[in-house]
Amino acid sequence: QRSLKSSEILNNKITIIDLPQGYDDEILIEKKTTSLLVCLDYFGDISIDYNIVVFPHTKPVANFSTFIGLDYIILREDILTIKNNQKAKDEYFLVTIGGADINNYSFSLAKRIHEHGFKVKVCLGPLFNFVLDNKYPFEVLNNPSNFHEVLNNASIVICNGGGTLFESLYLNKRCYVIPQSKEEENIAKYLLEKKLILGMGFNN
Repeated sequence: QRSLKSSEILNNKITIIDLPQGYDDEILIEKKTTSLLVCLDYFGDISIDYNIVVFPHTKPVANFSTFIGLDYIILREDILTIKNNQKAKDEYFLVTIGGADINNYSFSLAKRIHEHGFKVKVCLGPLFNFVLDNKYPFEVLNNPSNFHEVLNNASIVICNGGGTLFESLYLNKRCYVIPQSKEEENIAKYLLEKKLILGMGFNN
């Protein structure tokens, strides 16, 4: 009976959705055209079939089953590969605050680190939208294609509480977290309690 049920599922259209909060209209459109709806980290009001949640900011729900835990973190293939095949070649602080760095903290953090005599690099994400100066006393990388190597070569990573944080921890980096949202703050607090990060917050 279980095999028959599995066969029925595989013969239907399965849709997997990974979107930020606030995209319920798009999810609802997909729900109308799919047989099985799977969402990643979904905390909205639409009835979905399966919910895979890394960190439960609120109680996640689903029609059939919900899977919760850090074991469900999705890591990019180049991160998985580099851990197995390459050791760190350099030592520096890496400042990389998400895809956009919405509060524009990267350069003020890097300047403070540089002023204390440490080597530091800033890595900007694809959505960074602030004006850059012509010259900085440290290296600035703009959405580099070899980000996995830049991350792997760092000794300490200062990042937000998203994917880069989990990738850094997977690569055994010492991390300091600058949350960009309440959800990221919750994740950072949890990891700090577990003594998995050095600390958190811009003013600490």
